[in-house]
Amino acid sequence: MCKAHDALAIVLLMHKGKLESFEQDTRGRLLLADLIVRRTPPTDEILEVSWKTTLRPFVEKLRKLIPEYVPEELRKGPLNSKLWTEHILFEFKAVILDQLRESTFERLAQAQCYINWK
Repeated sequence: MCKAHDALAIVLLMHKGKLESFEQDTRGRLLLADLIVRRTPPTDEILEVSWKTTLRPFVEKLRKLIPEYVPEELRKGPLNSKLWTEHILFEFKAVILDQLRESTFERLAQAQCYINWK
């Protein structure tokens, strides 16, 4: 009984009374990462001199937001060259696209199940 009260207290205090699933949180982070990638300037237009102020912040945000989608060496390695930073960005882009595609088809399948159920 005590654990149940503790769980309810956590939900009420920390989550504002909302019981949202981890799946929704993952989808939200994925959509935010997609928005970050879409706002990234084209890499061929970025000069070698200015990549630290234009490209690097986008990759750092992606590393914090969805680190589990790329291998360990892409998460932890230093961003010390434009070429390496571009490589990491392209890896994130590919993974985000794949995850969104899977997620979209899963959501369509769920909707189809709800339609057929009624």
